[in-house]
Amino acid sequence: MTARRGTWTPWAQVLCAECDYTQLADSERTAQYSNRLASLARIDRTQQVECPDGDSLATCDGCGHQCWTRDDVAILQRVGLATSTLWLEGPLRWGLQQTGGMCSALVFSTDTRQIVVSAMDDTIVVGEYVKDEESSWDDPLRLWESAPIYDRVARMPDCDIESAINASARTVIEFLRASVATEHEAAVGARCREGEHGCCVACGVDMSHCNVCQGIGYHRENCSANEEET
Repeated sequence: MTARRGTWTPWAQVLCAECDYTQLADSERTAQYSNRLASLARIDRTQQVECPDGDSLATCDGCGHQCWTRDDVAILQRVGLATSTLWLEGPLRWGLQQTGGMCSALVFSTDTRQIVVSAMDDTIVVGEYVKDEESSWDDPLRLWESAPIYDRVARMPDCDIESAINASARTVIEFLRASVATEHEAAVGARCREGEHGCCVACGVDMSHCNVCQGIGYHRENCSANEEET
């Protein structure tokens, strides 16, 4: 299989060679990264090449073309995309972040929690953390770890990596749903009880409507059942 050359940038983007060049050539980073800009100018930036050692297939954040980038970054991006595909409850806030040096993490955010995914070693790790100024990623509320995605000598089969990615995405969703449910109970005050035709037996509101995210079955602020329970 072939794809464009790609890179993991210091500003936490996955870019193909063409988008990397375009952004560097017309930004405040031009002088700082002049050597890289010159190197990119000398190559065919849209050429399709075989996978370089240590890279995996990813998607360019700029143009959407497939490109090669560092293994762990590509895997995290694929976890993010897989989670978005499986998540049906509304907008999902996630993105790749630099975590020191050129290390990477995939971060999902709710109002009170961060779900952080890493893939620096032989497994994918999903952790849940309190989201506040004093918290750090050293103190997880809970952790989950995938089966190994790499062999010490040779790469694991792609199907095993894909299985770990999908399991990680499902775990992220499990953590997110628990976090969102807690936030909604605090914000809204009363949980809907589903009855016939998917509507709440207490107020008749469609269970697909929530005053916070339009996706979890909790009473809206103006629901009469809330007033009765308070």
